[in-house]
Order: sequence, then structure tokens, then C-alpha cells
Amino acid sequence: MWSTVERLVGRGRRACDGVSADDLCTFFAEQVDRIRTTTSGSSPATFRPASTGATFTEFAPLTPADVAAGIARLSDKSSAADPLPVSTL
Repeated sequence: MWSTVERLVGRGRRACDGVSADDLCTFFAEQVDRIRTTTSGSSPATFRPASTGATFTEFAPLTPADVAAGIARLSDKSSAADPLPVSTL
């Protein structure tokens, strides 16, 4: 029974085995092209100066553990258009 459960939940297999690097490259290239096409008629971006005294030195450095903890707190949502689940990414 346990071997059946293990097989059903996919334990022992990497979730990304079905997606190649070429698939990911194609997916992201198509996304960028789609966004460029969709926004090609938009007006140029406008920028305003940052408030006085704001510099990047005011941010505390992050550790890899900080980044991993932040990612772990994100919702685990994805769509059918995503080539691999958010949990795998």
C-alpha cells in the first residue's frame, strides 16, 4: 500500500523532470514577446525623483535564508499556462 501512495504523490521523483531548459527558455521568451506586443502602443514610462535622503544603503542586507523564508510565505498558485508549478519553481 505504501509504495502505491509514494507513487501517487510522486515521492522520489523530481517534479521538473518533464520540463527541459529549452522549454523554460521558450516559455519566458514567448512571455516577453507577448508583453512587448501588448504594451507597444503605451506611452513611455514616467519617473519622479525619490524622496530626499533615500538611498540603497538604507536597506538591510538579506541572507539566502531570508529569501527562502520569503518565498516559502508566498501563496502556491499557478495557472494552466505555467510550464511548472510554483512550488517547483
